Amino acid sequence: MSYLIQIAISDAIKIIESKATTVKSETVHLLEANRRILATDLKCKVDHPTNNDSAIDGFACNAVDTINASKEKPVRLKIVGEVPAGKPYYGKINSGEAVSIYTGAIVPDDCDALIRVEDTKTEDNYVLLFKPASSNDIRKKAQDFAKGEILLNKGIVLDSASISLAVAMGYRELKVSKKPRIGILATGDEVIEPGQDLKLGQVYNSNSYALKTLVEKAGAEAVLLKKADDNIKTLAKIIKDAGQLDLLLTTGGVSMGKYDFVRDLLFNEGVVEFWKIAERPGGPVLFGSWQGIPILGIPGNPVSAMVVFLLHAKAFIIKALGSNEIVPFYNRKKATAKTALTSAGFKTNFVRVKLESNNTEVYSTGSQSSGVLHSMFLADALAIVPANSKIVKGDIVEYIELKAYL
Repeated sequence: MSYLIQIAISDAIKIIESKATTVKSETVHLLEANRRILATDLKCKVDHPTNNDSAIDGFACNAVDTINASKEKPVRLKIVGEVPAGKPYYGKINSGEAVSIYTGAIVPDDCDALIRVEDTKTEDNYVLLFKPASSNDIRKKAQDFAKGEILLNKGIVLDSASISLAVAMGYRELKVSKKPRIGILATGDEVIEPGQDLKLGQVYNSNSYALKTLVEKAGAEAVLLKKADDNIKTLAKIIKDAGQLDLLLTTGGVSMGKYDFVRDLLFNEGVVEFWKIAERPGGPVLFGSWQGIPILGIPGNPVSAMVVFLLHAKAFIIKALGSNEIVPFYNRKKATAKTALTSAGFKTNFVRVKLESNNTEVYSTGSQSSGVLHSMFLADALAIVPANSKIVKGDIVEYIELKAYL
């Protein structure tokens, strides 16, 4: 079997993305569209505003009637009606007349100017203007956007602003990408579920819970599978019984040991694209497929599992969704190192760090062992220490902020 080994992170991402099949789309109500991926460009169905409307509470009139208005010599206009929002005014407005108007109301065709209520005083059926009226507070028809314009593009992550805009554009439902089904499978006799008493040598299955949260945050559907004991036949049966999956994430069983059965399954019965990436933590990653299911085999240490997801599984999901989101590995910022950051030789090292001074400085959270999960909890970012380099105090370092992904 031919496969790549100890490859660069960027090469691993390219290979993983190449195996991601774009999911189909579905139509959802706008109330269910938050964090979904828009599956088509969106054209405005209406103008916004649909007519010239008022940005203020005040009076609508003709500017020419008010040119000489001042506090010393106010102009007096007769109030002949009112225009509330949603109720157009159909009467005639002549010279020397005005109508009360409210925010959002359509400006009558006979009027070309507005004046704010605070710049006036009413007396019986008349209004006194203490300054000239103007057109500044008239929101022109289609001032915001015009029917037929494309304002929302395919691939965006929908949020409160874009959903609000879609409503104003005339939409009730949107076509979005279906959520890819991402299987999560922990392996190993030593792994047990929370709530049970730990026996000597056992660990709790924190990886599945972390990955489920990460998968859902990434916009996909998490499918938690039954844990696989150290038996290749059991492993194969669990995967078969999982049904259709766009990607399977396994934790554990991908290194060099006698009981690394995910490795054996792919090497003996599947296809291996690559094994091992020049990164720390999470170096012994295995990627391939078995019976048509793409499988990303992730090391069992909990920090490795989370970092590999962010660097690689997230890239798969972004591609499958047709999202224009930036892959985390390339979504970098810069800061000054307050402490020396560990090098990892020929591997790129992702150091868990805290951010300080408005995100302009970083410092290590302490032990960088891939089994120290507490340091991941403390971290605000992953500082990137390039291969064959070192970061000392005062150096500029690139980092991946974690807040958007965890």
